[in-house]
Amino acid sequence: MSKKVFIDELYKKRSTFSDPDQAEMLANLLDTVSSDIYSESQRFIFELIQNADDAGLNDSNEIHFDFHSNSLIVSHKGKPFDEADIEGIANAGKGTKSSDISKTGYKGIGFKSVFGKSNRVTILSNDYSFRFDRTLISQSFNGIKMPWQIIPIWTDTNDFHNDINGSTLKENFNVSTIIELKNSPSLKSELKELLSNGKIFLFLRSITKI
Repeated sequence: MSKKVFIDELYKKRSTFSDPDQAEMLANLLDTVSSDIYSESQRFIFELIQNADDAGLNDSNEIHFDFHSNSLIVSHKGKPFDEADIEGIANAGKGTKSSDISKTGYKGIGFKSVFGKSNRVTILSNDYSFRFDRTLISQSFNGIKMPWQIIPIWTDTNDFHNDINGSTLKENFNVSTIIELKNSPSLKSELKELLSNGKIFLFLRSITKI
């Protein structure tokens, strides 16, 4: 099975419901998790760092924040995505960390914080290229409220928005997440303030450079 076919099949699996009410109920739950639990910007930034830390292949992982006018690209040198990782991130409360005591994150919930800040999030890793897109999912299902946060859409580089293209992505990083935001640079101060408190590094196992 090709990687695009895998994403396309997962799209069908995650978007098929016997009753529209089921879709809406799950969508409302994910909206609550994304927006209410992780409403603070610093918490949002911390979740991105923690996800990279949990993906560390060794004790010298590196995470890079690249601020563009309309997007934030977060890249790290941790474990590349495989099918299990994608199925976990395209799920609600069933990530790949739940049985691993070496991971700080909890069952894929932390990543859902990005959906409280962005309506379009693209992930590139290990030749996988897919996104979660609120607008496109809404249009594709005639306005039926769907849990777009768990429905992956295969994305070619020519489908990237705004100022993002292949040349803007960092080389030698195993995972890049493009989070489209209206005012990405405003988060710089949040990141600097978070890093100014050295206590954050007490909770990181593999991140040595940010």
